[in-house]
Amino acid sequence: MFALFGDRANGRRLALGVIAIAVLLVVDVILIALALRAHDVFESTPLPTGSQRPLPASESSSTEPQPTESGAPTVSRLLSAVSGTDAWRAESGACGQPGAVEMTTDAGETWTPSTLALAGPVLALERNADGSRGFVVVADAACEPTVQRTFSGGLGWELAPDQALGSYVTAQGVVMLDGTSIDAPCEDPQAVTASGGGVVLCAGVAQARTSSGGWVPVAQAVTAIGPAEGGVAVALRSAEGCEGMTVGLIRAGALQSACTAIPIDSPVAVSEGAAGQVWAWVGDALEIVAL
Repeated sequence: MFALFGDRANGRRLALGVIAIAVLLVVDVILIALALRAHDVFESTPLPTGSQRPLPASESSSTEPQPTESGAPTVSRLLSAVSGTDAWRAESGACGQPGAVEMTTDAGETWTPSTLALAGPVLALERNADGSRGFVVVADAACEPTVQRTFSGGLGWELAPDQALGSYVTAQGVVMLDGTSIDAPCEDPQAVTASGGGVVLCAGVAQARTSSGGWVPVAQAVTAIGPAEGGVAVALRSAEGCEGMTVGLIRAGALQSACTAIPIDSPVAVSEGAAGQVWAWVGDALEIVAL
């Protein structure tokens, strides 16, 4: 009799053990599937707008930021378009290596160097929608940020000590949002938006700042971010069915994108141009992608 009850108890324990193992296996499968969806856009969080820096990238085949002597990532390019024809772009440079700013009014067919004399890197481009006004944050010879503004589309510049500094990542990896340092969601921030709650790019993950000051992920596999009306322009390293880079716009947590032939390991800067367009500056060429 006792043996019979013991067998039944052992049988129940064995059945419960099998069920527990099965549940764990199902959970593992779900977690692996979520991890593989590296290019997904998280739809729960609307994105703010803003001027932004692209993901730091070297001219090599690596998509990871390359450290400078100071240990900070090297940002190679910035792009800020305000229409289907007008844009600013900059080779950022680095401390001790002055950058360069150029303008176009013909959708990138020609670029005109600005008259701005630089002593250090370009940190941020902040354009006004009228195409004539705007300011850039540049570093002086001591690598301290200063503001230069223009009212003539970049033909003439003046120091603007009373102008609020823009949004950028300093050489020491500090995130500046509208001229104020903020707590970043990671130790190595690579890009930041300018307005709304703010968006920071960390190791390929774009994270939006909440009203409480916290951070939530909004997109993965991101290699560059740029300004867009009511959202953010993005370049993604991978997307299902696309062998090249995917570029698009994220608004209210939804991604509108297009596949391109841009190699996924290319240094790139992106910005929204006219409505439904993403400008992508790659190599010596500017591609205007219709979504």
